[in-house]
Amino acid sequence: MSTLFISDLHLSPEQSAITQLFLNFLRRQARNAEALYILGDLFETWIGDDSVNAYHRTIIAALAELTSSGIAIYFMPGNRDFLIGKHFIQQTGCRYLPDPTVINLYGNPTLLTHGDMFCRLDKDYQRFRRWSRYPFWQFLFLHLPVSWRQEIANYLRGQDHSNSSINAAKYDVVLSDLIACSQNYPGIKQIIHGHTHLPSIQLIKHANGELRDNTDQNSSSSNINSQQLDFWQGAEKTSNRNVLSIHEDCELSGNAEKNSSAKSLWIKCFVLSDWHSTRGNVLIATPDQTLSLVYFS
Repeated sequence: MSTLFISDLHLSPEQSAITQLFLNFLRRQARNAEALYILGDLFETWIGDDSVNAYHRTIIAALAELTSSGIAIYFMPGNRDFLIGKHFIQQTGCRYLPDPTVINLYGNPTLLTHGDMFCRLDKDYQRFRRWSRYPFWQFLFLHLPVSWRQEIANYLRGQDHSNSSINAAKYDVVLSDLIACSQNYPGIKQIIHGHTHLPSIQLIKHANGELRDNTDQNSSSSNINSQQLDFWQGAEKTSNRNVLSIHEDCELSGNAEKNSSAKSLWIKCFVLSDWHSTRGNVLIATPDQTLSLVYFS
């Protein structure tokens, strides 16, 4: 059995190929898991549970079918779908997760977050994020006519797309803030997030609450158990382009880093990718504490 993590599908009626890929994923690959975590931005926009249409009902039904089969689905909101409410959760059978959340992942305390709260260089968005999470703001917005809400969402989405093409670095996660957050939860060994659409496995070294510039982008390996990918159609088992894998007992560079006390200074950070029309991205965690970032079609 395994636990799966996905994020940033940005589902919409206009993205029919991604939608079909996701529906196939729920009916096939996810059936082999014990749990599925959706870490935000499942939908391109969500303007309230009262705005559900035929497209949304198709997704809701597919999620409900999976949870009815006994597979747990955990949903964490992102910056595009933070207005998903109790009605959606009840209809799908998902379990709602606040952002951030800490789970015990096969013995490893793991911090889960969508990631947008750590894009601190984007000051305008952080201001919007703060006031849009207030219950009073949400109450007012959700009482606007659906057509007005959709216009506002379309405008904000347009602003987001135009701004992100100007300065990509501005929209990346500030690692020092991410590590500082993790230190609020004793024993954190791993962080999993999405939002940036920049998939990677990073080893981040810290000590005494301070981040050191020791991020190792090359610490991932493609040596993944072949059986682990048997049910992933289209996943290549030996290609670095398609599989990144790391084990709890991974060897860190330098002899000084190989003892247990040195290893405790490192946090593994797994960044999920968005989905495209021809391929999806999922992080697979297994009971032997191997985590593999896999592309599939």
